[in-house]
Amino acid sequence: MTETAGSRQAHEPVSPSPFGREAGGEGKTPLASSTPTPLPEGEGLRGRTKSAPDGKNGGHAIVLSLDPRRLRFLLAVLLLAVLPHLWHLHWSHTALFLGFWAWRRLGIARPRLLPRGVWLPLLTLSAAGVVIVTRHGAIDLTTSTGLFVAGLGLKLMELKSGRDVYFTVLLGWFVILTQFLYDQSLGMAAWALAGVSLLTAALVRFDAAGWLGWRRLARHVAILVAPAVPVMVLLFLFFPRPQGGFIHLPFGASARTGLSEVMEPGAVSRLAASAEVAFRVDFDGAPPPPAQRYWRAQVFWRFDGRRWLAHPAMRRPAPRPPPGGGREWRYQVTVEPHHRRWLFSLGTPASIPPEAVLTRDGVLLSPDPLDERIRYALRSRERYRFSPLTSLERRAALQLPAPPSGRIQALVATLGGGDDPEAFAASVLAWFRDRGFRYTLNPGALGGHPVESFLFETRAGFCEHYASAFVYLMRAAGIPARIVGGYMGGFVNPRGGFLEVYQANAHAWAEIWVEGKGWVRVDPTRAVAPAYVEQVQSLDEPLTESAAERLTRSHPEAVRKEEKKAGIQNDWPRRVRILLSAIDHRWHLWVLGYDRRAQARLLGWLGERWPGLVLSLAGLLAWRLRRRASPSPDPLTAAYDRFLRRLGRKGLVKAGAETPAAFARRAARTFPQWAEQIDTVTRLFLQAHYGRGDRRRAARALQAALRRWRP
Repeated sequence: MTETAGSRQAHEPVSPSPFGREAGGEGKTPLASSTPTPLPEGEGLRGRTKSAPDGKNGGHAIVLSLDPRRLRFLLAVLLLAVLPHLWHLHWSHTALFLGFWAWRRLGIARPRLLPRGVWLPLLTLSAAGVVIVTRHGAIDLTTSTGLFVAGLGLKLMELKSGRDVYFTVLLGWFVILTQFLYDQSLGMAAWALAGVSLLTAALVRFDAAGWLGWRRLARHVAILVAPAVPVMVLLFLFFPRPQGGFIHLPFGASARTGLSEVMEPGAVSRLAASAEVAFRVDFDGAPPPPAQRYWRAQVFWRFDGRRWLAHPAMRRPAPRPPPGGGREWRYQVTVEPHHRRWLFSLGTPASIPPEAVLTRDGVLLSPDPLDERIRYALRSRERYRFSPLTSLERRAALQLPAPPSGRIQALVATLGGGDDPEAFAASVLAWFRDRGFRYTLNPGALGGHPVESFLFETRAGFCEHYASAFVYLMRAAGIPARIVGGYMGGFVNPRGGFLEVYQANAHAWAEIWVEGKGWVRVDPTRAVAPAYVEQVQSLDEPLTESAAERLTRSHPEAVRKEEKKAGIQNDWPRRVRILLSAIDHRWHLWVLGYDRRAQARLLGWLGERWPGLVLSLAGLLAWRLRRRASPSPDPLTAAYDRFLRRLGRKGLVKAGAETPAAFARRAARTFPQWAEQIDTVTRLFLQAHYGRGDRRRAARALQAALRRWRP
């Protein structure tokens, strides 16, 4: 009779669990057999267990003192799990957790410092009060998450038993899940996977009979986590997806809004140094030339002397886009949440996506504020044929808060009047270029008449200053004009082939009405900062915060693009950013963009194939379950079983209760001519199985010994 894995384990020494014998348990642990050596001094429980009445198991339950090394590992993992919330929550919420965490960390060496009795409910009420007061009583996403994080810190105060460890790990998993309410990027997904794996590792370490090294710990975690991956994929692909996605919650005033509903000095410049992605565009074919990359989002008609606002009448839906001609571009836009209604199009759109409404002034609006990422398809043309201006549009495009001053009228007359709109626009741009106007993010304060102060005094400003002054002069000359707000340019990612537009690309320009042509785009900023405009229209690298600041300061210098490209050609951080940006975009498209329509397309493609797919998956699952039901022995055990079978064929069978050493002595007495080979095989097996040797190396040595010995 050969020794089986089950009979062999009956002779192995098994160490007690670090949790000891909990109420109703027998001191067993799922991983006890994986560490057959006894626990070293200091492992497992610290000191004695003590009983506390709870009305169960004879009126007492077991309260444990946890192993300090395992507890320190768990606390370190929980700190990493909460870390991303430092950027999401109010500082006081994470400060509560960090305070409780430090308190519990100190309590490992000094348990008497931990709160007991009535102090725990008092701490709970105080922490909840701090969270609610800092949120001004609002019960929203941030308040709920803050309470959850603070509650995790409070749970550490009563972390005393195995049951507490299990509950704390469960809370840690939920805290990791709450981070997806704020950030669903690929980086956060990787962080969450690492956090879940480390929390699982902490649980494995607490359940193991001895201290597991990193290699064995990683193997156990992989065995536990890997079976969840196919289930996760199947649920992701085929579980019914609700309208609007799984995560659709209001984020309150802390969310970024990007552009503003009004345009006033400083409204766009606040975004100039932000490298946050506003949207990405995938083109069907080559992207348009840089000079055409103006992304329309807003049109401002009304001027109150300081601010420009939209016209309510122009927000009404248009029956159809204007007819167009010239080149056509087809593209798909992926917009980040900005909690406003506007969408982005390359100039005036030539199509209207189902998710939007086209207004009379050529702007796409969403029915609801964008609180989640969306993707839509569009077409745009190189030029359009606009209908003649209505009386309402002409009045709106000529409106001024008051008649122009004498200085403005004199300037208009000096520049040639308004008989020819395009010629007068060229004169204004030349005046900007030749009269010492400069481009800056810090133009200083303007007086009570901002346009006149800018034109005749400061002569320094950002794009909205130039667009505002230009449109004002056009209207003063009797030429219909309006301001358009949106984004300009972007970075074409060479890895992914898409255009990435950042908040720093926010821009304002003008449109003037020319009879026979319609609305004609004019960018006054180009007259004073041509190098800046050219760089922004075709960025050479993914934008970072520092690069955005350098970009806004580089416009006075005539920096040639060839020199800039040569300077960053061998820049490995640039290549890494390009690759990560491409991966992040694909993550958005394939994972975060997998909505009900994408799921319907997948099910439609499967069609009649789904029965075969289901049968294949069922067969794979049955095969996997059969393998788990009858696991194959490891190489060391297989080699030793081979040794036992050889002696069995000679009439010597190992008894079930006989240890390998006792069987070796009996076999040597029965077959003295093979005593040396029997001793070698048994010694290799015992050293690797009950010692700290490498089992694979010992298995190879044992197999080599068996090949040399053929009784």
